[in-house]
Parts: sequence; C-alpha cells; structure tokens
Amino acid sequence: MISSRSIALASGNTAVLRLTTAAQVRVERHFGMPLFEALDAEKHQMSVEKIAVILGAAANDGKGCSEDEAFELVDDMGGAQAAGQHLGAVLEAAFPQADTDAPKGSGAPSGKVKKPAA
Repeated sequence: MISSRSIALASGNTAVLRLTTAAQVRVERHFGMPLFEALDAEKHQMSVEKIAVILGAAANDGKGCSEDEAFELVDDMGGAQAAGQHLGAVLEAAFPQADTDAPKGSGAPSGKVKKPAA
C-alpha cells in the first residue's frame, strides 16, 4: 500500500496527500512522460507548475483535486518552496526504497531535488 502524508495547512485544515497509482497516471498524462522523468531534477528544474500538478494529483488521499484547488493548496502550504518540501515528503512516503543516497528525512527521491524555479 502506498503511504500518505498529512500536512497541516495555514488555513487550519489538514491535507492528506498520497501518490496513488491513479495520481501517478494523472501526472504522467499531464506532462506526457513517465513520472520519474518528470521528477528528474538533473534535467528539469522543479517548477511551480510541476509542484502544483503533482500535489493536486495526490490531494484528497490520492483522489486529486482541480487545478485551482491545487494552486490554493500550494498557497496554503506557504508557497512553492514550502510546497516543494512537502512534495518531497509525499514522494518519500510513496517510494521509500528510492531514497538511497539522500540524507535521512530529506524527502528527496534521489537526493538531488532542486528548489523551484522563481
């Protein structure tokens, strides 16, 4: 089973994020490439769009949410940089075995995730 992450939001609500198979497929369809290619920080800067799309797909325990709700989720997390850190935790929960060369608890699937582009 793919684990979820509960994240306290500035609004006082809690977001439950889980990168289910359905969420992964939604991300792949959006970007037109496999999930790990979309996440490859060596070739692609982690854009605000990418963060919002992936978090939106994982929202509501993997059931997803609308684009506007995903943007609101990023804002409620404190902006793109904070949301990117939360995304790392969601990825770590979904793919714990992929965290082989990242520092413990970093949330980076390969230890190479970069800050979002401004």
